[in-house]
Amino acid sequence: MLGNPGYVEVTDWEWLRVKNRYRGCCAYCGKRTPRPHMDHVVPLARGGRHAPANVVPACAACNVSKFKFFLVEWRLRQRRTTVEVAELGV
Repeated sequence: MLGNPGYVEVTDWEWLRVKNRYRGCCAYCGKRTPRPHMDHVVPLARGGRHAPANVVPACAACNVSKFKFFLVEWRLRQRRTTVEVAELGV
């Protein structure tokens, strides 16, 4: 993260504010998550900044599956997977 050109430190206080904004829930699925991951909405790998305005709390499942995708890409992949599973009757 330190090599990120737009790096801005996210202090513990700022991270707490972000988590409180989401009331202890994942920003993506809404499930309560006691130990949220700090996810970058615009992924660092895609030019996003490590800054308070670009981080949200995410449960482990959402954070891992979102990977380096933009939110819209990730949502489309989820829909596609859901449709494929439904078509298979799984």
